[in-house]
Amino acid sequence: MTPQVTVVMPTYNAEAYLELAVRSVLDQTFRDLELWVYDDGSTDSTLSLLQAISEQDPRLRITGGQHRGYLAWLNEGLREVRSPYYARMDADDICLRRRLESQVAFLDAHPDVVMVGTQVERMDDRGRPLMRSALPTTHAGLEAALLQGNCTVCHPSVVLRREAAERVGGYREAFYRTEDLDLWLRLAEVGQLANLEEVLLRYRVHGRSVTSQHGSDQRSKARQAVREACERRGLDPEPRLAMLEGSNPLRGTHAGIALEALRGGYRGTALRHALRGVVHGPRVASAKVLPAAVFGKWLGVLLRRWRRRLLGEKAGPEDAAR
Repeated sequence: MTPQVTVVMPTYNAEAYLELAVRSVLDQTFRDLELWVYDDGSTDSTLSLLQAISEQDPRLRITGGQHRGYLAWLNEGLREVRSPYYARMDADDICLRRRLESQVAFLDAHPDVVMVGTQVERMDDRGRPLMRSALPTTHAGLEAALLQGNCTVCHPSVVLRREAAERVGGYREAFYRTEDLDLWLRLAEVGQLANLEEVLLRYRVHGRSVTSQHGSDQRSKARQAVREACERRGLDPEPRLAMLEGSNPLRGTHAGIALEALRGGYRGTALRHALRGVVHGPRVASAKVLPAAVFGKWLGVLLRRWRRRLLGEKAGPEDAAR
């Protein structure tokens, strides 16, 4: 019997996080689901981990085995899945237990909505929280942001109506690295988009540098996706392309993660990533200044603690550093 939701998860050498990700799907409060994990030719212990879990829970289906790239597996899932709802998940993220229950209930109650995402809590490679998203929740807000090239839907948080995704042609290989922005823009032409207000996914951010070539390719394809979407809608793309955000040189670096943690109020995590950025040799000058800013915040905390210890005073709330 076909389940109501099929979760599609491509994976490649994800042994460090895979079990947490898989179990967070299988442990959902919503039970009428199956999880299809497409292995992209992993060479680590990914397959043995998956096989051990599948022996305990037959809702886990393991397929793939060839190195084809995650985008090919996403489209393979669209072709193979027969469930009315197609959900996404990455192999290093964590679903909160009510994620699918909340999204299915929303889609059932809003037949005009073809895709729903959620707010996310961004975390670092070790699971320490960085900050929570504040993504638009309405179709109008989402479409306006998407038409400026801002992908305000977290890809691994979404649940799609499979029929709608098939109708617009699924993911397009030509937009690799911006395939989600391109798909959301096309889905917005056949139905409504939404994000729930709840944080229902923990999204892992890794401290790896993003090359300028990669960033340039992303911007170029985002511009192409926006231009094509405007042409389909009969809109002038130029004002929107002018607002398309440039690349962030800190994105994906330890320095960038430290800044996120500072914004989220997690100064301890910010300090750790600032130090890691120094050790691993940041490539942009601003990253070299960041540790001083973090130390500046921490120095006051450390001095207050030291003073209180000397005077035998109790710690106050201002001495707490997250």
